[in-house]
Amino acid sequence: MAMNLMESKLLEFKNPIVLFTLGIIFGSSVYFQNIGLVYAFIAYSILSLLSLYFKKKEFILLGLGIVLSFFYCLEYIKLTKPNLDKHLNKQCIFIGRVLSEKKGIFNKKYTLEVSRIISDKETINQTFKADVTGSKYDNTDIDDIIEIKGKLKKPKSAILKGLFDERKYLLSNGIYYKINSKNGSVVYLDKGKTNPFIRGINTLRERIIKDNNRFLNKENASLANGILIGSKASPLDKNTKNRIQVLGLSHITSASGFNISILAGVIFFLTRKLFKRSSFIPTFISIGTIIFYTFLADLSSSIIRAAIFLVLVLLGSMFNKRIKILPGVSLITILFFLQNPVNLLDIGFQLSVFSFLGLTLFLEDVNKSILPHIHKSFHFIVFSILESFFAQLMTMPIIIFYFHNIQILGLIANIVAVPLASVILITGLLNTLIGFMPILIFIQMLVYKIIGLECFLFFKWIDLLSLIENKQIFIPRIDFYYTAFLYTFILLIAGIISIKKQRKPLVISLGISICLFFTHNEINNTKDYLKIFIFPKYNQQAVLVIKENKTPMFFSSRLDKKTEYQIKEFLKLNNLQEDFIFYNLKDKTSLISNSELIIDRPEKISIKHKMFTFELVKGYSKKINNKANVVELPILMKKDPDFHHIFSDLPNYIVVNDYKKLSKQSVKSIDWLKKQKTRVFFLSNSGTITIVCKDKNSFFIEEEG
Repeated sequence: MAMNLMESKLLEFKNPIVLFTLGIIFGSSVYFQNIGLVYAFIAYSILSLLSLYFKKKEFILLGLGIVLSFFYCLEYIKLTKPNLDKHLNKQCIFIGRVLSEKKGIFNKKYTLEVSRIISDKETINQTFKADVTGSKYDNTDIDDIIEIKGKLKKPKSAILKGLFDERKYLLSNGIYYKINSKNGSVVYLDKGKTNPFIRGINTLRERIIKDNNRFLNKENASLANGILIGSKASPLDKNTKNRIQVLGLSHITSASGFNISILAGVIFFLTRKLFKRSSFIPTFISIGTIIFYTFLADLSSSIIRAAIFLVLVLLGSMFNKRIKILPGVSLITILFFLQNPVNLLDIGFQLSVFSFLGLTLFLEDVNKSILPHIHKSFHFIVFSILESFFAQLMTMPIIIFYFHNIQILGLIANIVAVPLASVILITGLLNTLIGFMPILIFIQMLVYKIIGLECFLFFKWIDLLSLIENKQIFIPRIDFYYTAFLYTFILLIAGIISIKKQRKPLVISLGISICLFFTHNEINNTKDYLKIFIFPKYNQQAVLVIKENKTPMFFSSRLDKKTEYQIKEFLKLNNLQEDFIFYNLKDKTSLISNSELIIDRPEKISIKHKMFTFELVKGYSKKINNKANVVELPILMKKDPDFHHIFSDLPNYIVVNDYKKLSKQSVKSIDWLKKQKTRVFFLSNSGTITIVCKDKNSFFIEEEG
C-alpha cells in the first residue's frame, strides 16, 4: 500500500541526520536546563540497551547525539566565555567596535565588540561582546571604533521564574557582560572598515526608512518599514505593537521567514513565467534576491535560517531533486548549533523551526484531502486558515512556555493580514526600485498612495478585531518537561492518524508518554506546598511567601512600583490572585495576625508549615538558635555584631543578604560563615533563593543565579 504524504514525512525521523539532530536537541536541553550529566548518561545507557535489544542503529545515533552535544555545549561555553569577573564593578576603559544600532530614548543601548580593557593595574587584550548602556547623547553608528569609560556588570537573572530574564536573553546573543558607560565618555577612534557591498546595503536601508517616513504618516511608515526590513528599523508604538501581538501577527511586522518566503515565491513565479525553457535563470535570480534581501534585513537570524533552507530547496528544484523537509531543517539546526550552541536558545529560531515543521508535516497532506471537495473560489481562504492553524499548532507549546497565552483570534487575523502584508512587501520593494529612476517620480508617488491605502486596510482589520473581547487565553506557567510532553503528544497523535502500519507501537508510546506525564506531574506537584522566595535586591530585604488558600505575603523594607509589578505578574503567571499583603520590615508594621503559619516577634518572623520552619531575622537583639530549618539574615550593616556572637547554634541553611557595599566587619563575618559546616547562600551569587517545603523531611532549595 502506498504511503500518504504525512506518513512518508513522519518516517523521515529514521534519517540519520534527523536522529542525530534530535540527539543534539535533547543533549543541549540537558545542558541548558541544568538537568545534569547523570541524566544524560542514563539516557545514553537506555538508548544503548534498546539498540542492542532491538538491533537498531537509530538508538545509537540518538544517544551519541545526546552525549556529544552535551559535552560540546560544556566545552564551547567554557572556551568562549570570557572570565572578567575580577573587573566587575570597577571603572575601566573599553575599546571596541559597535555591532548594532543604538536603541532607547533616555539611555542608548547597543552591542559593543570589546577588543581591549584598560584598568588602573593592567591592559587586557580580549575579544568579547558586551551590552552597553550609554547616554542619550551617544551618537554611535555600526562599525564605529570607539573608546568608552564605564563599569563592567553581569546581566541579571529573572527575579522570579517566568519574568523577563536579562541574563538568558543576552546569553542567546552570545553576550555575558554589560557595560554601564559614563556620560560623555565616548571617544570616536575610527570609522570601521566596511566593505562596499555592506556599506551600500546600509545606505539603501537608510534610504528606504527615510523615504517611507517622508511620504507616509508615522504609523503607516512604521508598519511598511517593519514588513520590508524588520521591526528594528522603525518600531511601532507600544499600543499598536501590543494589539498586533495579542492577535498573533508579530511574525508579519518583523523581518522573519514569512517575509523572505513571500518574496522568494513571487520572484520565482514571475521569472519562471518569463523564462519557461530554463530552470537555471529563475533559480539564479531567486537565490540572488534571497541573499540580497537577507543583507537588507540586517542579517536577522530568522531570515538567515529561512534563506539557507530556501536556497537548498531552489537548488534541489533546479537539479530535479526534492529536498526532504526534516533532513533539511535538521542540517540547518546542526550548522547553527556548531556555530554556537546558544543559537538553540533563541526563541525566534525555535518558533520558525516548529512553525515550518507544522506546515511541511501537515499542510500539504491535509490540503490534498480537503481542497478537492471545496469550490475553487474558496481555496485561498481555506489554505490560509489551514496554514495559520498548523503553524500555531506546532508553535503553541513554545508560546505557552515563554509567553503563557494562546492568541485565539490568530487564525482569523492571519486570513486578511497575511495577504495584505504580502502585497505591502512586494509593493514596497517595487517602489524602492522605482526610486532609483527619478524620471518615474510620479509613479513612485502613486505607489506610495497605494502603500498608504494597504497599511490603512491592515490597521482597520486590526482595529476591527481589537473590538472583540477575550482575544487570548491565559495559561499558567509550564516547565520544560511539560513543553516536551506537549510536542510528544502532537507528533504521536499525528503518527497514529497517518501511519497505519505503525499504529500499535505509536499507541503504546502514547500510553507510556501519558503515564510519564502524570508521574512527572505528581512528583512535581507543589500546589499544596509552602513556597518562599528570597529576592536579591540591593540594600533591601525582599521575601515573598505563598501558601495555598492564603493571601500571598511580601516582607520587605520597602515596596517600589517595579517590584510590585513583578510580584503581581508572577502571581498572575501562576494562576494566583494578584493582591498580596505587604509587611514593612523597616517600620516593623504588623499587618499580619499571628497564626499557625506566621508568628511575628520583635526580632524575627517565623513561618511554619507542619514540621518546617523558616525565620526571617529583623535584627540581632537576641541570639539565633538552630531550631529553624532555614534562616534569612537582614542586610549586612557596619554596626552588626560578629556572626560568631550571633548564633548559639548554626541552623542547617543560612541565607545572607550581602547586596550592599560591605564593611570590614561584614567581610570578617562572611569569612567566618564560609568556614562553618552549615550551608550558606549569598544572594549576590545565588540569585533568587526558592524554598519549597511539605514538611521537615521534605523540602528543597533552588538557586537561580
